[in-house]
Amino acid sequence: MDLYKLAMDKINDLGIEYEMVEHPPALTTEQADEFIEGVEGVRTKTMFLTDRKKREFYLLIMDDTKRMDMDLFKEIVGKKVKMASENSLMEKMGFQQELYLHLAF
Repeated sequence: MDLYKLAMDKINDLGIEYEMVEHPPALTTEQADEFIEGVEGVRTKTMFLTDRKKREFYLLIMDDTKRMDMDLFKEIVGKKVKMASENSLMEKMGFQQELYLHLAF
């Protein structure tokens, strides 16, 4: 089953109200804010990380006002990580490159 459809079915099954905004990829939280101006919700940033050998991947969602402590994350997962490539994101998450969605709950 399509992962996007699975997630949206679950959100709908739980009766969670949301507003969907389609927008191109945002490289910064400031740019993302421009796409969702006027939409209420909690602002987050999402980072897709991988280990050096690209064997393990991590999707980190955090408060957009906080800085990422890479040393602390390294301690938590037990290895050094870096930002994963856009191609890895598309492959692992099954997203369409030209479509990013913002759900405001």
